[in-house]
Amino acid sequence: MGTGEFINKTLYVGLQGSGKSYAIKKVHMERDPDTFTIDPLNEHPESRFRYIPKHTDFDGINKEVELAINNIIIPNCNVLESKKRYKEALNTVIFDEADLYFKSGQKISPIAQSFFVKCRHYMLSNVVSASRRLMDINYYVRNTADFIVAFKQSGADDLSILNKMAKGADKVMESEIEYGKRNFILFDRSRNFVVMDDYNELTKAGPAEDWATLTKK
Repeated sequence: MGTGEFINKTLYVGLQGSGKSYAIKKVHMERDPDTFTIDPLNEHPESRFRYIPKHTDFDGINKEVELAINNIIIPNCNVLESKKRYKEALNTVIFDEADLYFKSGQKISPIAQSFFVKCRHYMLSNVVSASRRLMDINYYVRNTADFIVAFKQSGADDLSILNKMAKGADKVMESEIEYGKRNFILFDRSRNFVVMDDYNELTKAGPAEDWATLTKK
């Protein structure tokens, strides 16, 4: 159950098979029983609670995500200002394949944006978004992420975004991050970054509020 003391918005990006989904499973789903996942591709049965949208078009899936936020997620969260506390309230919310509904070049849903703004008041500890490519995810989700976990990216536009986030990060991605190795770059709130060998370094560090210490090494 979340305490409301901290909230971390984390964005995971990585090409298919690069290790992104496996890391989310190990770092979040398996360690936090009070996790709810928007699961468009029906890939995460290990998530205790999940919603699988039926629509595949942008407008249709957006409406479903809005309904899930308003009718499932928020009602199952504790509220910071309320005296009522539910032992099995949600602690982590995961938006998998977020580029399908938090799409680059499209305005983010007002309901979704409000949720990102107010998530601390719902006493969540983690709000996680996942996308295959940096260029495909809405800039609002990317820019408001406290941490970005970047597995292999290879497109010119993705590398350009990395360089804008932190000068030289594109070169590090090209030279040090290997598709089969499943290593990644961790960016903190200030977009300081460090190369990490695997997801175990995140689980050892504990809650995401402590991940910033990893970029200071």
